[in-house]
Order: sequence, then structure tokens, then C-alpha cells
Amino acid sequence: MNNNMSLDSLNDLVYVNISKTSTTQKCPINSAETPCIICQEKCNLSFTNAYFQASCSVFNGGLVYSNMTTNSTSYLTFNENNFNVNALYLLVPSINTYLNTPCAELVIESMSDYGYLIIYIPVVISSLTTIIIPDILTEPQSLANINLYNYLPSQMPFYFYSASYKNSAANYIIFPTKSCNVTISNDDYLKLMNIENPITNPVQNSTKNYFNLFAEPGPIYYNETGANTSSDNDYYLDCRVADYEEIDTQDKIDNQPSQSIDTQQSTYSTLSFILVAIVCLLLYLSVLYIPKFIN
Repeated sequence: MNNNMSLDSLNDLVYVNISKTSTTQKCPINSAETPCIICQEKCNLSFTNAYFQASCSVFNGGLVYSNMTTNSTSYLTFNENNFNVNALYLLVPSINTYLNTPCAELVIESMSDYGYLIIYIPVVISSLTTIIIPDILTEPQSLANINLYNYLPSQMPFYFYSASYKNSAANYIIFPTKSCNVTISNDDYLKLMNIENPITNPVQNSTKNYFNLFAEPGPIYYNETGANTSSDNDYYLDCRVADYEEIDTQDKIDNQPSQSIDTQQSTYSTLSFILVAIVCLLLYLSVLYIPKFIN
């Protein structure tokens, strides 16, 4: 693989620093003016539990898993738009700042007619490597059974922002370390670091820091509900809708009149039956006792 091509293609990734968060809103902060919003708009991500085959190669910045194919019916959607996974990158070190200590990160690059979807997943240095890394790093290798399902967190918070990638519109989703359980051993981390990688990843473009990219950066949204599992094992990320509870409550209110009508009708029927019974009883007594009173 041409290292320069890999570097050029990733040099346009927009990154953030989420090592500092607001104590009140739990969002990334860079200054007092940084816009930070609890996610209140629809933004769901869904994907199937599919195993991919891919080619794995080393480049100046980490590993790239490309030519990804799957034998199962696989899809990746965001806001009802279908995306195709182009590649999976393991960047060592990460271009985003997650902690005060170094870590690696997985980058899922996908594309649709509406632009790109980039997903950042931190990979913390630990005693165990939970991602697929080839034994021999000097030659390209074919790998099987790469399951993205194992890497994307469920029911854990994430951040979302909009920017660009390769001169196209792009949506970025980034998970904090507390939301993830993907790890890499210290030996594997150092092994990849020794492949021409300096302390700062060459993929990191100093002009692509999100907080410095725009004169007035757009908001970074914080989704506190995270990813949820549906009954068919698909995943979706669903931002809380501000009026969801109101809608739900209104549905309950709208349903109450019909239940009240049914209850009232049942009460009226019971009272009518009792009234008819009383009238019949009175008529019976009148027929039985009135002639005696007359005599």
C-alpha cells in the first residue's frame, strides 16, 4: 500500500479534544464560548451484526482494514440514510484526545449519497488486545471475521458533530473511553508505534481541530442515552427528543376519554338495570297489596 495515499486520505479527518468536559452538561469544552448541547434532535445509527473479510496493511499512522466484504446482508444507516463501510483504521496514537495518557483509536469510514459518516472508538492500552491485529506487520494480509458489532458500544453516551471530510459533508460520532471496552496491549501498541510513528500521529492535521476549524464552531451534541438494542439484534443511536415525554403523555391523555366513556356506559347500564328491577318490584308489590288495602 502507498503510505502517502493513506496519509492523504486521512489527513482531512476532523478531530476534537474530549478530555475536558463541562461539569454541568458533560460535553467537551475548549473555552467558555464552546457551544455544547444535550442532544435534542433525532440522530439514530443502526447496523447489522455482520462479519467482514478485509485486507490489512500497515501505513504511516497505523493499520488499515480495506476491501471490506461480507457474506451476510449488512447495512449501516444514519438518520435513515444507508452507508457503505469503506474501511476500518487503527490509528496509533489517536488523533482525538480522550485522556491525559496516550491511546489508540478505531476509525470507521463509511459513505452514502449524502456524504460521509465517521465513527471514532477509543482503544485504551491494557493487558489484553481485543482487536484483530496481524502477526506479521511487514506484509499485507487477508483477515476474516472482523465483527464491527464487537467494537461499537451499546447504551453508552457518545458525542456527535457535523463537519466535512474529503470536501464532502460528514457526520462525526465519537465515543468517550467510559463508553468503550476495546483495548490494546502495551506490547502491540509499542510495536505499531515503532513503525515510523512519532508521538503525534502523522494523520493528525493541525488545521482540522474542530474547535479551531470554524470562526464560530457548530454545537457538539451529547447523547446521554447512547446505543440501544432492538429485538432483532440491530443497534441504533437515538438522541432524546425534547417533547418525547410530552407526546407520550398526550397519547395517554388522548386514550383516557375512550376509557372513561366505556366506564360511564358500563355504570349507566348497571344503574338502568337496578332502576328497572326496582320499578318491577314496586309494580309487583302494588298488584299484591293494593287490593287488600281497598277491601
